[in-house]
Parts: sequence; C-alpha cells; structure tokens
Amino acid sequence: MQLPRRPRRSSKERRQIPRWVVVGFLVVVGVLIVDGAYIAWRLTSTLSNARDDLVVGADALGEGRLDEASRLIRASADGMDSAEATTVHPAFLLTRILPVVGDDAAAVDALVGAGERGSEAALEVVAAAEAAGADERGLAAAFYVDGRVQFDALAAAGPHMERATDLVVDAADLLRDAPEPRFDAVRERFAEVQEEVESAETSARRGRALIKALPELSAQGSERRYLLAFLAPSEARGGGGLIGLHGVLKANDGALELNNFRAVSDDLDGPVDPAGLPEWYEEAYGYAAALREWRQSNFSPHFPSVAEVWLDMYEEQYGEQLDGVISMDPVAFGDLARGTGPITAEGSDVAVGPDNAAQVLMLDSYTQFESGDAQNAYLESLVRQLWDRLGSGDVDATDLGRGLADAVRAGHFKAFTPAEDSDALDALGLTGDFTELDPDLQMVFHNNLTATKIDYFLERDIATTVTLGADGAARVETIITLTNSAPEGAPPLLVGPNIKGETEGRNTMELRVLLPQGANFTQMTVDDRASFPLEIPEAEYPVVSEIVQLDRDETSAISVSYLLPDAFDPDAPTATFDLSLAPQAVANPDGYELTINAPYGWRISDARETTDLARQLHLEGTLDEARRVDVRLVPR
Repeated sequence: MQLPRRPRRSSKERRQIPRWVVVGFLVVVGVLIVDGAYIAWRLTSTLSNARDDLVVGADALGEGRLDEASRLIRASADGMDSAEATTVHPAFLLTRILPVVGDDAAAVDALVGAGERGSEAALEVVAAAEAAGADERGLAAAFYVDGRVQFDALAAAGPHMERATDLVVDAADLLRDAPEPRFDAVRERFAEVQEEVESAETSARRGRALIKALPELSAQGSERRYLLAFLAPSEARGGGGLIGLHGVLKANDGALELNNFRAVSDDLDGPVDPAGLPEWYEEAYGYAAALREWRQSNFSPHFPSVAEVWLDMYEEQYGEQLDGVISMDPVAFGDLARGTGPITAEGSDVAVGPDNAAQVLMLDSYTQFESGDAQNAYLESLVRQLWDRLGSGDVDATDLGRGLADAVRAGHFKAFTPAEDSDALDALGLTGDFTELDPDLQMVFHNNLTATKIDYFLERDIATTVTLGADGAARVETIITLTNSAPEGAPPLLVGPNIKGETEGRNTMELRVLLPQGANFTQMTVDDRASFPLEIPEAEYPVVSEIVQLDRDETSAISVSYLLPDAFDPDAPTATFDLSLAPQAVANPDGYELTINAPYGWRISDARETTDLARQLHLEGTLDEARRVDVRLVPR
C-alpha cells in the first residue's frame, strides 16, 4: 500500500521560521537585556558598597587603626570578587556584544578590574604598615621616630609599596583604556572612580618615590648639608617671595639640625658664574642683578635654576659647598606647624600655628616690631624652633606629612639637589620645575619692585577664554585683574615710602605672563590701553613682560592675547585639547576662571568630569595648585 506523499514545500516556505519561534527568541533576548540591565545595576551597587568600604578603610589606615583598616579593605576585596563573578552572568555577557550598551558593559568590566586592583593595593599598604611596625600613630610615624628617619622601616615597607603602586597604576590604565559609557548612571560612577584612581595613582607614585629617595636625601650613613631659604611672598618674586633669611640644614644619618640661620646680606664681590645655568636665565634675569643679589635672585619661577644660583652664591659668600636647597615661606610654616603644634618666640606671646601663621609672619610682625632687625630676630627664632621640634621628633608625623603635602602642592615648600636623586624630588613635586607640567602651560607671575611687603594686600584674578577654531587653532585671551587694598597708616616696611622713594600704598611690579610652547603673542593692553611688552623666553616658553603700577584702592586689568596653532586635530572623529595653569606661590592664592568655546559644528566636554557635551566649558576656583583641563571634542 502506498502512503500518500506529503506535498513538497517551496524553498521560500522552507526558509520561513515559524512566527512563534521569532516571538519566543525576541522575548528571551528581551528578558536577557532586562536581566542584563538589572545585573549592571547590581554591579554598580556592589561596586559602590565595595568602594565605600575601601574609602573608610583607607581613612582608618591613615589614622593608624590597622585592624579596622584590614577588615574593611578585605570586605572591599570580597565585594570586588562578587562583582567579578556577576560579570560572567549570561545576561551581562550578552550586553557586551549588543550595540549601545556594549561600551557600558566594557566600562563596568574596567570598573570591576580597577576596584579589584585598588583593594589589592590597599592590602599591600596594610602589609607595608605591619612590616614597618606602624602603630596607632600611623605609617608616617613608623618612618620617623625620635627625630630620625627609620631606614629599616623604609626597607621593610618598600616592596609592599612597590607592589601597591604597580596595582594602582594598572587600575588607572584599565580605566584610561576603557570606552566611554553612554548611560548616565554608569558614566557618572565611572568618572567619579576614574578621578579617585588617578589621584591615588599620583599619591602612590609619590609615596614610592619618597621611600626610595629618603635614605639618600636624609643621608643614611653619611652627612648632607642643604641651604634652607625662608621666603617672603608678601614681597613677591617669580619663585615665590624675596629670600630674607637663610641657614644650613644638616642631615646626618637620618637626623636634622638647622645651623647659622640668619638674615641674608648682599655682600658678594660680583655676579656668580652663570656657566652652569641655561642660557635663557641670564638673558631673562641678569639685568635684575639676579646673579649677584640674594634679594633679586629668584625673579624666575623656575626653581631648579634659582637653586643653582643660590648654591653658587652661598659658596661664593661663605666658602662652603652645599648639597642642595630647601625653600619655605610663612604659608609652609603654618602647614608644617600642623605636625609640631603652635610655637611662640621672644617678643610676642602669640602662639603661631596653622590658623594664623600667614597673618602673623606676613603682617602682624611688621606692625609689632619697630625695626627690621627686631622683626628678623623674631622670625629667626620662630623658624629655628620649628626645625628644632622637627629635628627632635616632637611631632605628629601623620599631620606633618599632610601639612607638608599641602605646602608642596601649592608651591610654598620646594627642594632641589643637583645630585642624581633630583629625579625623585621631581616625582614628589618638590622641585618647582614647571617645564615638567605641560607644554601647553600658562602661568602668571610678578616681581615686586617696591622693596615693601605690599603684596600681602594684593589680590589677583585670572580669567582665560579659549576659543577653538575649525582650523584646529586656539585663540586665547587672558585678563589679569589686580586689586591693591593696602591700608592707610601701615608701617613703611609694609606699604612704603621707603629707600626707593616709592609712594606710600603704591604697588609697582614687573608682571609676566608665560605662554604655552609654540604660542604666538598677538596683543597686550593695560586698562584698555595698548601695551608693547618685552618678549623674553623662559625655558622653552614665550613670556611677555610689562611694568604695572597700582595705587591704594586701585584696580587694574591687563589683557594678553595669543594664538596657539595646532591646538587640536580638526580631522579626528574625536579630538582632544589640554591646557594647564600653574600657580605662583603668592601671599593670597589667585582666583581663576577658564572658559573654553567649541569650534563651530563641534561640542566639547571635560574629559575628566561627568559633563554633557556642550558648546562651552566653564571652570573656576582657586589656583592654589597646578590645574589641568583635558577637553574632548566631538563633531555634531
């Protein structure tokens, strides 16, 4: 019996997938996508909790609570492990290959990887503290005991700090290489973590450099002698302030001692030999007697060059060759006093500490003492006592470390040595070498020409507008607003008149603006009047210089315009532009505003912050440390 034949389906019919299969597949994919979104949310929540544990644990570590720090950091590490396990969920794996959300999945992967490395790095720091024998006083106190650097503790902690640094650098690299998230929740968390990790990377690199450099700098098994320079930013110099006092800080097998601290005296027979200096230095500052007079010697903001001049001057005047230079000022005094506690000196019953050091040393001491010699004697006594306490170990090492970090960041404490360990000082941010910051760097600085301390009453606000063009160039205008609020009836040492015959209350200065490398200066005005400034290079940066005068209660606005060709690549699908602003260590930190306008047809955002693409980016704040902005440009 022949069975009936089933009708043959056409090729079209054979290719057709049943509707229920299509619908079912879409439902499954939809469920997986929704599940993936939930997984992503859960991941960010887990990461957030782990990050909180890590932050609190780091605080506990900094305060010497090692058991609590270890517990919290291990909890953070467990949270990161849980997050990593979640990333292999099928729903999350699907998101990696889907359009739109794929970048977010990759960014979350990077967050998880960075978090794991961050927790591992923190555990290494705990191990470093345990190896160094740290107690409730913190890791810094284990390195500095009874006024002496503990080389055994440094050696024990070193390998752990090395591994911790490598882990943090690896975490930062993961985040830098990750694609930019698209969803707000992921993008905000990503930007937040990236900023924290980059800050941790900087701190880790500096910590590693410090541990490596301390034995050499503090003269393990030997002796080193450093010029200690005490500056007065109330009489501004490009390098911070006039050098009024100096002495010799001796490091002997980890112990510190300050000797021969006294007022400077300009009794050099002639200028020092500029042979060891860069050619631009003599050209830019030789006219101001910067190679022959202590008080003029740091007109330049380039501290390594200034330090070389000081070492030559000291050897010429006193016949002693020193190993390096350390400079500090009243702001740094206050920062270091966070570790020593307030200090009093003969002539005043005021305890000078973190909250009042700047005012007492830059203002009150000039009104209280009738002569410059008496005022110098008071300052000498205060600074000697500060270093006596530091040398005796009568300090809170943790607070001292934090205060020193603040002073270094703002440029009020610097150090330089011509020896090979200068690289370590540079890694610590101590050398004041602005050439290491960025080729695209702008810096406003001035030198006081009145021989008074009137800069204590000077306020500077710097507003920079960058207009990016479709040709890839940047047109920049910077307006420096100067306000002189010198009071009436103040002592001549503060506001004049003085030996130069300067009018009382008048501030006369040489104002300089350092421009990015390759910039073309176009125009300068002073209170809307055209100016024709000197153009003198500083290192490889063009600089314009003009003399400016402000009487009491007067405000002046100086505008400097320049062109920066090839600021970004206009042919790139996504371009970048960066600009750094360097501070001068003045008595009152500058206020700053930075406005960046996108080219026509483009949008910009801050590459380091969670900001939407827009036609304009505006930043403002206090220029108490170097500020860098990285801009991302995307065509519409």
